[in-house]
Amino acid sequence: MVIAVMTLIVAIVALVLLWLAGRLLLDMRWVAGWFKGTLGLMLLSGSIGILIVGWDLWHYHTLQNEAVVATVSFTETGPQQYEMTLTGGKTTKLTVSVQGDLWRAEFALVSVASDMTDGLPAEPIYRLQAIQSRYLTLEQEQEQGSQRVALHKPYGDMDSWPVLLWLNDQISVLQAQEKLTPYMPMVDGVIFNVLLSADGVRAEPVNEAAKTINEKLN
Repeated sequence: MVIAVMTLIVAIVALVLLWLAGRLLLDMRWVAGWFKGTLGLMLLSGSIGILIVGWDLWHYHTLQNEAVVATVSFTETGPQQYEMTLTGGKTTKLTVSVQGDLWRAEFALVSVASDMTDGLPAEPIYRLQAIQSRYLTLEQEQEQGSQRVALHKPYGDMDSWPVLLWLNDQISVLQAQEKLTPYMPMVDGVIFNVLLSADGVRAEPVNEAAKTINEKLN
């Protein structure tokens, strides 16, 4: 419902801007026609940008309570090099190359302030943004650096996330947050479920290899 409402609002704003742009561009009888034409083109560009951002919102998913939002597994391809397979969300299966010793998942979470919903259903929405990896030792981390693999590629660099972060600072109704799992070891054969809720995100071991690693950490 949240996605639908937000998209509807975006569409209405875009259509109003398109209408204003059309009126200004077609009415060239005014003395200040050049100024209006420039303003009309600006409104037209803004409406197109808003429409693209609205389209980008469809890459978010509705979150109801705590849920498994992704499953990740690792296959070692070389020293400290892995193929990470990720399933879940709108991407059925995705494989990315990562390097290092530790990994974590990065999510964008958007919700409406609870005191503003007035009892109406307003589930948070989320998107898996990226996978981050790093080395365990400080020396390797300084020499080779950490890695961030972006999993969402917005159309024409028109990403809705910076807009949502800006709105988060401007209005109290919207709450846009970045959620990160704790760093977990990358080991050949391990499988983890990633569970996300409005309160946070965590990785849960699935197979014996992952459970063994998790027990060692604890």
